[in-house]
Amino acid sequence: MLLLKTLGIALILGLATADKCSDCLAQGKHWCVTVNACGFTPCVTTITKALNCPELPDKAHAYDDAFMRNKVFITHSAAYNMDPQKCFTSKMPSMKVSKVVNVNCDRYGPKAMCFSFTAYDTTQRVIALTFRGTEGGTQLTEEILDFFHGKKAFFDAGNVFEYFYDAFLFQWNGGLSQDLRNLKYKYPDYEIWVTGHSMGGAIASIAASYIVKTGLYTSDKIKLVTLGQPRTGDYAFAQWHDATFPYSFRIVHHRDIAAHIPPMEGQDELFHHRTEVWYNNNMTVGMPYTLCAEADGLYCSARQVDYSTEDHVWILQDLLGFQDAPSPHNSHDFEDGFQTPGLAWGCLDNDLDNSAWTTQCLDCLQQHRGFSSFQSSDWHDSDQDNIGSIAKGKKLVGFRTGTLRTGLEDSHQGDTSIGTK
Repeated sequence: MLLLKTLGIALILGLATADKCSDCLAQGKHWCVTVNACGFTPCVTTITKALNCPELPDKAHAYDDAFMRNKVFITHSAAYNMDPQKCFTSKMPSMKVSKVVNVNCDRYGPKAMCFSFTAYDTTQRVIALTFRGTEGGTQLTEEILDFFHGKKAFFDAGNVFEYFYDAFLFQWNGGLSQDLRNLKYKYPDYEIWVTGHSMGGAIASIAASYIVKTGLYTSDKIKLVTLGQPRTGDYAFAQWHDATFPYSFRIVHHRDIAAHIPPMEGQDELFHHRTEVWYNNNMTVGMPYTLCAEADGLYCSARQVDYSTEDHVWILQDLLGFQDAPSPHNSHDFEDGFQTPGLAWGCLDNDLDNSAWTTQCLDCLQQHRGFSSFQSSDWHDSDQDNIGSIAKGKKLVGFRTGTLRTGLEDSHQGDTSIGTK
């Protein structure tokens, strides 16, 4: 009994001397979120990485659902019209497009276009920098293959996913850099909104980081908001990001699979930066959301048993013009009579159709979080052709194609997984 009392006192003293998560982890212990105590066992939810120590934005940089819907969503949806000004004229007349960039952003494979724009608003005193998401099955195939291509150093702040970094630099050097510098010269005191969906979200994260690292803007002038953003950088990059940006939000819709790829495992493991905003619902106006105190791990949306490709497409469709579409494959039916217009009615460019291929191609990722057992039945002939032709032109070390039906499978009949370099 005396021994038990002694152990109990020692435990209490231990908890008292390490009442902060970061201090606790520095002592080689775990932080128990369940009771907010150091080393407490048994514990339902534990933290072992400093990146995940519970922390939320301060009041000055708090999340505002109305601001996201009425400002950020509109600004982002303009990227899905080849003439973004049409969207702004309809929904935010004070915002004026400054520069549109539409360039090939693929270093290795076939031509794949990336679209972005800058805009300014002298009424709201803001500059916007917006990136469109993945466009077309070929580009998505490129991204999937490049998950195994490795990372690229980002200044002295860790590493980022190579495809996203290259895509940003192609657009930056294709006109964004010069135009943003001109806007900064004209409107030096304006804040800047940086946003994007899916791949565009990852590029937006890199863009915001880049303009801070190069000294164009200070982080306190930037509002970074992404939607359905995949993991973008490694642990060091996520740490630097969280220590740098006071206003940074990643919106995740329900079971959106894109927020959980690439996998957080292997030698090229990637980690999300803060702050996840999880809408575990259909995201209609007034629906609740969760601000996640942890950055990345088995918390918030990552605790879902299964993931959904439709939930990734749905948020895009809502931005493009409707909320209650019965199928993620009917993006153009909206113009033919859907009765519940979304926030960006009038922003949709009828020449763009991203929903069908997104669902089709992302279905393969839903089969296995670690990408090691794609199901060939999930790939259509066009997808197989894309992957086959692209994989042949890439220098992928340890890349196995047996389960991807890429056209190279005859020489890899014994392979059942995709390796990493």
